[in-house]
Amino acid sequence: MISSQELTHIVEMAFLPKRCACTIDPTGSMTIQIFNQNTDKEELTFAGIDATTLTAGRAIANLVLGLREEIRLWHLQPEQRQGDGGKRLRN
Repeated sequence: MISSQELTHIVEMAFLPKRCACTIDPTGSMTIQIFNQNTDKEELTFAGIDATTLTAGRAIANLVLGLREEIRLWHLQPEQRQGDGGKRLRN
């Protein structure tokens, strides 16, 4: 099993060159914050991710790929996100 510290490090490195902050609470719920490269302001937050399911490389890779796709789509639809503050909840 991967430790929480190692898992957060892997996830944060997966989003380079964007800055990413990953936290896991005591219940195993993960929150990932993605920051804008130019302004360093929080761009997107994915919360409520069940970190207990991320026990193998493939599961981590699938999570990262899915979030990267959501980020890509978010950038394509700026008119639809006015006023949402970039917050996303992912279960």
